[in-house]
Amino acid sequence: MRYYIIGHIAILNVSEDPERDAKEILRRHKNVRTVLLKVGELSGEYRVGKYEIISGEPITETIHVEHGLRFLVDPTKAYFNPALEHERSLVCSFVNDGEVVIDMFAGVGTLSIRIAAEKRAKVYAIEKNKEAYRYLLENVKLNAKRLKGEVIPIYGDASKVVYSLRDEGDHVIMDLPRFSRYFLPDAAVCIKDRGLLHYYRIVERRDTKRPIIEISQVFPRVEVLQERKIRGVSPSKILMRVSARVRVL
Repeated sequence: MRYYIIGHIAILNVSEDPERDAKEILRRHKNVRTVLLKVGELSGEYRVGKYEIISGEPITETIHVEHGLRFLVDPTKAYFNPALEHERSLVCSFVNDGEVVIDMFAGVGTLSIRIAAEKRAKVYAIEKNKEAYRYLLENVKLNAKRLKGEVIPIYGDASKVVYSLRDEGDHVIMDLPRFSRYFLPDAAVCIKDRGLLHYYRIVERRDTKRPIIEISQVFPRVEVLQERKIRGVSPSKILMRVSARVRVL
């Protein structure tokens, strides 16, 4: 079996005998009170999976703690992946005090809040999914006392919101791996000249230069600072991030 834990919830990704495995998880982890079985892959613009409750309490909302911060999440309503904690730390390390960050697809606010907790930065957290945005607002409140910087939640479509943030971003984060390439022209609107673009993309394993090619088609000059293969998402595909300094002039 393969599973991961969010707060009091265990999510079974792979299982030959879900009921047996659920009992084993509950035995191993005394803090787990609910076991979900993933029955459908992440799909749609909001990357929400399909799950069935197979054991324990019928409660899918939980508090997950990451890096001392508390996040209210419901995996059945909004995307959240605890396995990306190290990846979020890496992106945080690029940001300096006093900078402006535009998180185009902020979800429940995990990365936006991590950045503002570690750096005295202003973070615009944009989210289109109404449920994810609701959790984003709650999570900013939950962690308000831990923030060094500021998180400004914005509800709406990033491709429209960026026009109110023209040329403001020292950093623009594009964590929508299946669709991010369609929003590159929008990122060019809100990023400063020589700003840092953090571009997530799912690509074929044999085509790992694809993200750099796509960025270069929009920006006249690109200096790659980090190119990271994050994890496999299928036998033939991989999730990547490219962090690059871009010229818009």
